[in-house]
Amino acid sequence: MIPEVKLVSCTDVNYPEFIGFAASSGIKITKSLDDEDLPVETLASFIASLDCLRNENSDPIKAVRQGGGLLEHLHFGFAVSSIATHVVTEILEVTGLKGVTKSQNNFAIFSGSLAMWYTSILHCCNRDRSFGCRILINKILILFERHGLGEVWGYFGKETLKDKSYILYAK
Repeated sequence: MIPEVKLVSCTDVNYPEFIGFAASSGIKITKSLDDEDLPVETLASFIASLDCLRNENSDPIKAVRQGGGLLEHLHFGFAVSSIATHVVTEILEVTGLKGVTKSQNNFAIFSGSLAMWYTSILHCCNRDRSFGCRILINKILILFERHGLGEVWGYFGKETLKDKSYILYAK
């Protein structure tokens, strides 16, 4: 059973308010983004802007890749259909994600901070996990990439396995 995945909840950053409020306090939180000519109103730029609060000369790409506690400021929830019960159990056992399920309909919602998703994806994209777990988490990682957050896992490469799922490895 191959699960279907949809992003159903995501932190919404009010960029004009955030940038303006910081500026009124004398803080230019987009300096590192402006220096690198990077877009300002993305979730990745939000992480880089938070890092700029600590160090106005921070490297925005490095800030996203080494987000650490900054990743706690963003939250995501994914709805999953056609998910086997054992996959739900496996994900909840090996991650810190929160889950709500409707077993008889093979439906679940998983949610957590980006920091939790970061570690969950690393824990689930390896050979120790079942195919069902890997393929689900692979699909979720692809959704993060489509939302401009692929650099969070930028220090990792992908190796495609014979079953068409992939694992992550340190570059």
